Amino acid sequence: MIMEKQSLLNRIQICDFALKEANLFLDSHPKSSEAIAYFLKHKAIREQAYNDYVKKYGPLTPLDFSGGDEWTWTDGPWPWENTENKED
Repeated sequence: MIMEKQSLLNRIQICDFALKEANLFLDSHPKSSEAIAYFLKHKAIREQAYNDYVKKYGPLTPLDFSGGDEWTWTDGPWPWENTENKED
């Protein structure tokens, strides 16, 4: 479970980097169909990984709060907290 959680976080971070780089490239090459396809591919991968993470492990940002009677954004553990060595 912890490896899957970390894998999803890594995938999100990798896609964020790829999207930012593609964004910068597209700013100066707006008609590059290859760059647009690359951007859209990594956007879809990121969205899937992000949605999987939120569904399985909880919100990554306050925008992931889905409503209810209680503000659950602050419920832990935070994504960056190491939970491997903690006792339940």
